Amino acid sequence: MRTYLKNIAQVPQAFDGQIASTGFCVIRLKESLNKKFYFYLALSDQFINPLSKIQRGTSYPAVRNSDVLEQKVPLPPRPEQDRIVAKLEETFTQLEAGVAELGNAKAQLKRYRAAVLKSAVEGELTREWREAHQGEIEPAETLLARILSARWEKWESEGGRGNYNEPTAPNTDDLPELPDGWVWASVAQLADVTGGLTVNRKRNSHSLKMPYLRVANVYANELRLDEVKTIAKKYRELLFIKPTEKKIVEIFDL
Repeated sequence: MRTYLKNIAQVPQAFDGQIASTGFCVIRLKESLNKKFYFYLALSDQFINPLSKIQRGTSYPAVRNSDVLEQKVPLPPRPEQDRIVAKLEETFTQLEAGVAELGNAKAQLKRYRAAVLKSAVEGELTREWREAHQGEIEPAETLLARILSARWEKWESEGGRGNYNEPTAPNTDDLPELPDGWVWASVAQLADVTGGLTVNRKRNSHSLKMPYLRVANVYANELRLDEVKTIAKKYRELLFIKPTEKKIVEIFDL
């Protein structure tokens, strides 16, 4: 069943003569053959791909025993079978050692990356630059005040409906000291945080289709956009444009 998964195992001597499910095709090779050679051959694409093409069924795609037994396989001389297996296992050992080394290197790289990020957010990476430009840099306190002022002005320019919600500043009592010129801020002070839209059948009737990001597109440190879905929206849900503005007509009449 599902030959492409390569769920193939070599039965050890301890389980010789046991009973197997009919979901498996059990191959018992002649004693004059190197069993490991044909085990490795059965794992190869050259053996699996022809079988995968003739699988039957949709829920449980499978091949028959007769399909497996009809496969054509090479038959090298026995000494060459032995030599191929020895070389394979030597190569596999080297590969496993290489994978282990890569795993160690990856772990070290992860620790180094974490250390660099920690230095960055604590200001250590720019310490020398900051000391060389003292008095030339706008303090972050001034920058934050300008951001909050711009937020207020934007709210007023859009009609000032309802009460203005001033973003909450963080409580810095338990926070570490920052470099000179830095200040603590909350995400709410520095960004507009919005929620997403629920995907449901009712949306299919809306004519406006727009791409949207799913959790499946977000991986560690990157977005993968090979497969981007679309979602149907109403024009009034485009929060960055007022429905009363002529712009919305200009954009969607392009």
